[in-house]
Amino acid sequence: MKDLYLLGDEGIDAWNYTKDSNNSIAGVNDTDEFRSLMEAFQIMGFSPDEQISILRVIAAVLHIGNIHVVPERRGSEDARLMNPNQAEKLCHVLGIPLDGFVKGLLKPRVRAGREWVNQSRTAEQVKHSLDALAKGLYERGFGRLVEMVNNKLDTKGDGDSFIGVLDIAGFEIFEVYLSDIVANPTAHDLPKLLVQQL
Repeated sequence: MKDLYLLGDEGIDAWNYTKDSNNSIAGVNDTDEFRSLMEAFQIMGFSPDEQISILRVIAAVLHIGNIHVVPERRGSEDARLMNPNQAEKLCHVLGIPLDGFVKGLLKPRVRAGREWVNQSRTAEQVKHSLDALAKGLYERGFGRLVEMVNNKLDTKGDGDSFIGVLDIAGFEIFEVYLSDIVANPTAHDLPKLLVQQL
């Protein structure tokens, strides 16, 4: 599967968006967690194409973070990609043409009055665009995942036999557990609310 998304065998240190995060959590085996995720996709009835589309977004975000942008030459403000190979990987994963992506990134067409012109971008502007693209892809991908799960859980019945799942994960990475502040009061109030509704 890593070959499909051109991820190689690198760990989280190889990816700019993840290299500064905790690379392990006590008691959590990433391989087992991934297998559980894939099993959950199958149990929920996600098709292979749906699974691929979800994982493709995550791989694309990782590749975007590894695109390095530098000035075209000393004293120039125009940007260029330091390693075009990383953009090639991203475009391959997303199935989009490389030339159009690079041109749109480095010299996008903008409207100036009544005319369309290609605007030169600085390295900083391009980096901001890449970060915004990654955030947008991740946000839309996560929103689509939630929508897909909701559709899979929709019983199309009268609503009497519905099971809802609430999972708040990720709090274990904070030194001061945010869950003590947010989740615990919710965990105590949620069962009360559930009992009242039943």
